[in-house]
Amino acid sequence: RKCYAKAERDSMKLYDYQFYTDLCYRIGSKSLRKEDFLEGIDVANEGLAKYPNEVYLLRRKLYSSCALPQNPVIRVNGERIEQYTEEGIKERWDSAYSVALQFMELPDSIKNATDYGNMADAYMNTKHYSVAVKLLKSQLEAGIKDTVNHALALRNLVDCYNNLELYDDAITAFDKFQDFKRDNGMEMNIGDYQKLFFAYYYQGGDTLNMPQDRITYFQKADSVLAIMGSVSQENIGYVN
Repeated sequence: RKCYAKAERDSMKLYDYQFYTDLCYRIGSKSLRKEDFLEGIDVANEGLAKYPNEVYLLRRKLYSSCALPQNPVIRVNGERIEQYTEEGIKERWDSAYSVALQFMELPDSIKNATDYGNMADAYMNTKHYSVAVKLLKSQLEAGIKDTVNHALALRNLVDCYNNLELYDDAITAFDKFQDFKRDNGMEMNIGDYQKLFFAYYYQGGDTLNMPQDRITYFQKADSVLAIMGSVSQENIGYVN
């Protein structure tokens, strides 16, 4: 990396830019430091200026752009370091969304599950939930290699449906999410159950539903709260 940092940019070929951006992304994925991801994005931009719409560089720019806002606070040698304010996080997701828009224009034939997942992150975190749903479905259809990311995609679907106020769809998506976690020996946490609680609670509050249906939804919301109360504190999970 140090050698590339000192290299004459005019002498760098496409594979140099590809390797350099990949290196920065891999280092950033371990360190979680914004400087590593930002360096990779800068190099990708330089490469894209010479090789417009080059897929590998655009892909690494997308991945780094989506990774940046996900770690606003890190710890280095026990020291807590705040990398972004709330406003900074929003700005980073806006930037990631701009890159996702570019990547969207590429043919579907060259996109993989990780591409769809990163684009979905960008769309979700900029509140473009309808498109995020389509991208998450494409991610699942493309085949996700590891169970953690597969479960995350299913969980994100529940989130999107809740934000779109499609609560019945959220409940159906939650059932698939829960089944997948259980089938793969993954424990449910409070943050997971919170998604289902919101779906039942807001359906119960919908005055367009029949009174008895509303009561049933509220009862189910209460049941979910009871489950949440029984979940071990070790499995609090991410609550959002």
